[in-house]
Amino acid sequence: MMERPSLYELQSRIGYTFKDTSLLEQALTTPAYAKQHDVASYERLEYLGDSVAKLAMAQALYDEGINDQEELTKVRNILESNRVFAERAVELELQDHVISLVPISENDLGVLSDVLEALCGAIYLDSGKDLGVVNNCLLAPILQNKDAIVGDSTDQQKNQLIEAVQKVFGVTPIMKVDYIEEGPDHAKRFGCNNLRVMHPADDCILLEFPELTTEITFKQKKDAEKDLYKKALDAWKERDFAT
Repeated sequence: MMERPSLYELQSRIGYTFKDTSLLEQALTTPAYAKQHDVASYERLEYLGDSVAKLAMAQALYDEGINDQEELTKVRNILESNRVFAERAVELELQDHVISLVPISENDLGVLSDVLEALCGAIYLDSGKDLGVVNNCLLAPILQNKDAIVGDSTDQQKNQLIEAVQKVFGVTPIMKVDYIEEGPDHAKRFGCNNLRVMHPADDCILLEFPELTTEITFKQKKDAEKDLYKKALDAWKERDFAT
């Protein structure tokens, strides 16, 4: 196993000192490494941490006084996306601490998102099931930057792509993509490619992006789809919206 920075450094960066450091080590251990070395992986902690993060986020957003349930759900889904959680993981330099058979980079969104969720579960258990500690150590920076994250979300990028198509072609398009999937049923990961922008009346292709694809790292198809929309918008901008 490659040499990694001290876990003391990581705990200092997180702002939390574990009573049971085995929970921290488990939260950092990938399933592939765990299987080969007969140790516990982050999977069970990730399962718990996913629910812990959802509850902590929901409570924080509820406390802000947002009354629109649809808006609450939309904002929480954006804040809990692979991209946002992976970016928070990179802020904490988790990629340098992941216990894996291969080095983990800043671009390994699926793994980094999983590890952050596993850390949510680990801190929740180690702190005596204190949601406030999880929030303060891991999620508060995401919530504090909520407006910027929502404004820069891939949902927003999708809307911008649709608006650009409306301006150029004068119609509201239909989007079609092909999905890619890997992994066992209990840990399926998704990607997508082959985005086609279709005319709503006759399915004529207005735009297509056959060269673009996403990483196969997303837990849900919709997150992979949103990432592809962002890539397409950026690519079309580079072509000055040429048709």
